[in-house]
Amino acid sequence: MENKLSENREEDQLLKKTVVNVSFGVMEKQTNKAQRSKLFDSFEEAKFYSEKFGGVINFINEYEEHKTDTGIDSIDKDVDGDHQAMHNLKQVATGNTLYIMSIQAEASMTNGFRFIKELLLQHHNFYLQRSYDLLNENGVKVFTVKTDAFTIQKSNLEQASELLNWQEGIGSWRLNRDSDIIFPTDDSILRLRENKLIEIHEHTANPTPPAIAYEYNLDKL
Repeated sequence: MENKLSENREEDQLLKKTVVNVSFGVMEKQTNKAQRSKLFDSFEEAKFYSEKFGGVINFINEYEEHKTDTGIDSIDKDVDGDHQAMHNLKQVATGNTLYIMSIQAEASMTNGFRFIKELLLQHHNFYLQRSYDLLNENGVKVFTVKTDAFTIQKSNLEQASELLNWQEGIGSWRLNRDSDIIFPTDDSILRLRENKLIEIHEHTANPTPPAIAYEYNLDKL
């Protein structure tokens, strides 16, 4: 019996894929990091807990927005109609400061789940290899392989659907698209291009070592 996470089919598949992707990501996690922050309105209290638990103190200054009306713009003067008054906004410090004490910790995790994740991925790789071999053995040419997708000719689609697990649901093969696919068979794509070799001439130098007498003579050097 299939376990459903949602009665909606699309949502059910999306949730199951999310569970798998998150689980795979957690399995290869090597370090665990955590941070906790506490807010104080006095530096003395923040410093006390910082010394006690070994945290780092940061601060945030409080500002208030002050609006100053500057009157009507000179361009709008002597013009009929309602005019919108202009104003300036300025951030003014209130003198109040909030102190944030943060504690961070990091630890290396036991690297045991990573091998389980690699083993699970190998099951996927072997399944893909078996499907590839099955198509080749039955005359279905596979042009490209990418993660979990094959590129084949559209004329072989019906034969491939009979050979592979062609059903609906997660883990089954299906047709993704049959247009806008450029097969690597065109001569304009696969064409041998000769490299133009650059002729390099051997550089000859005639060094003339300066005499020791001219060692500090800038004009001679």
